[in-house]
Amino acid sequence: PGQVSSISLNNYKSVDSLGVSWIKPSGNVTNYTVSLTGAVTNTTQTTATQVTITGLLPGREYTVTVQTNSGTCSQISAPVTQATYPTPPRNLTINLIGTNSLTLSWMEPVDMTGVDKSYNISYGNSSGTWTVTSNTTSISLQDLTSGTNYTITVVTVGVRGYPSSAVSTSVYTRPMSVKSLLSTNVTSSSVSLTWSKPDENKTSYSYRVQTNVSSSAIMLYNTTVTSESATIMTLTPGETYTFLVYTRAADTITESDPVSYTTCT
Repeated sequence: PGQVSSISLNNYKSVDSLGVSWIKPSGNVTNYTVSLTGAVTNTTQTTATQVTITGLLPGREYTVTVQTNSGTCSQISAPVTQATYPTPPRNLTINLIGTNSLTLSWMEPVDMTGVDKSYNISYGNSSGTWTVTSNTTSISLQDLTSGTNYTITVVTVGVRGYPSSAVSTSVYTRPMSVKSLLSTNVTSSSVSLTWSKPDENKTSYSYRVQTNVSSSAIMLYNTTVTSESATIMTLTPGETYTFLVYTRAADTITESDPVSYTTCT
């Protein structure tokens, strides 16, 4: 029988299947034997001129041949090679949040242990997007801007440079701490505080003022303000208080290291 010479091998961006198609050669053909070798071995016999091979492993190269059969005679085609797409990273986690850095990690993609791969990590904000590469399942991003929301995307890059689907998360870096915290007025039942804006200040910042009783370290009040001052009322005369001021990012969750001030009413 004639030899199949025009084989199309397409992965359709699939992680576990390949589509094989070809043009019927001249002469009499009873059927075709499609053989796949690689991380998975598969043999399929068909009378059609196309077949989909499933159950493959992600991020691997596979070689396919198509054999034409006619009675007791057969002829095998030249091999054609293609690869499946890799699976994405799992469980993207932010491990450490700093003012100018972030450390993140993730779990290895499904069914890709021991397979050559790397990871493209893209991170960006309203000012732009940057991409770095890692060969391990963790990375530390440096030279970031404090108190800024970053969108982070991690993609597995497998054989032939094929990328997986993306895994993304969003996180704020920690703001800088306030400066020059001091009291401007102290009475028997109140303390007025003032401070200066932190470095790399943003208009979206707010401040959390925590009031602790110094002798017991018990938190008495939590006050949130948007300006660089606060007055804490209904205090006990002759008591010593420690005031902690945190810069708070726009998400109202991510905070700076505290700056403290202690005084007595």
